Amino acid sequence: MPLYRSRNDCAIAARASRNNYDTRATTASIIARVRNHTALPNITTRMMIRCMKRICFALVVSGTLLGCGDDGGHDHDVDASVEDITVQLAFAAKVNGTPFTCGQAYNGIGTAASAYTGTDFRYYVSDVKLVMTGDHTESVPVVLEANAFQSDGVALLDFETGGTGCQQGSPETHTSITGTVPAAPSGSAYTGIEFTVGVPLAKNHLDVAAATPPLDVPAMYWAWSSGYKFLKLDGTVGGQGFNLHLGSTGCDAMGTTPSTTCANSNRMTISLTGYTPSTSVVVADVAHVLDGVDVTINTTNTAPGCMSFPNDPECMPVFPKLGLAYGAAAASTQTLFSVE
Repeated sequence: MPLYRSRNDCAIAARASRNNYDTRATTASIIARVRNHTALPNITTRMMIRCMKRICFALVVSGTLLGCGDDGGHDHDVDASVEDITVQLAFAAKVNGTPFTCGQAYNGIGTAASAYTGTDFRYYVSDVKLVMTGDHTESVPVVLEANAFQSDGVALLDFETGGTGCQQGSPETHTSITGTVPAAPSGSAYTGIEFTVGVPLAKNHLDVAAATPPLDVPAMYWAWSSGYKFLKLDGTVGGQGFNLHLGSTGCDAMGTTPSTTCANSNRMTISLTGYTPSTSVVVADVAHVLDGVDVTINTTNTAPGCMSFPNDPECMPVFPKLGLAYGAAAASTQTLFSVE
């Protein structure tokens, strides 16, 4: 049987190295599977070019070279022209179907169909992937371009402008994620997107004063023990605040020792289909997660709105619509994000 079943069969190690995983362990695993003639998973075409060179060299050194062709001894040409492509993944913020603008009033929000005025709309995403379908099916990590709003696998989507009507912030916005992925091979296409709303645990308890962009934003930070606000969607109703802040709670920080676990990680895992990177927009509409709560009411002695902390009645109808459990409320299908 063919040793390499497709031109995508050897990319795990190179892709792993670009995403800060343990390349040596991954490569060793692949080599072991090659020796056993185990079918390898279908993976990214471009990375196979580098990986085949590394694996074949390792096999030569170990004296177990099995060859890079098929059982008939025929070599398969590899298309060295397959390269990374740059992608710009568009995001948008809306309230009840209308684009978010600081200071604008939006009618029909919550169970009382109240007028809600938006004051902030920001969130962190990480682990961004494009989903390839067709002849090859896989989730391909997007290597993020480094800039003031995205770096080292984390991006801040920022829709507030810091002007009149904004609670806090700056004039600069960030409404798209830029990065690179391998071009999809013939017979395949990118048709979906996946990402996590939140900051990875290893980065969630940094000192915001010493952190580098995009994790250096005080408004997106609670405290080193609790970490970052993954999601900050703020508004007012009748002059009173009703905010939605998502972040980890029940973290085990003690003294000056950073948290290593949190009882409630509260990271949203998003998977959207029907997506074309060049034309689709990922839309977050806060009205869809507030439609089960009366935004004119806030329980006494609790934070205004829902800020993730346990035993807050305003969070009970909200969290399930973020795809998260909250107390006795089971997680449901998330309704915040959709594709347009």
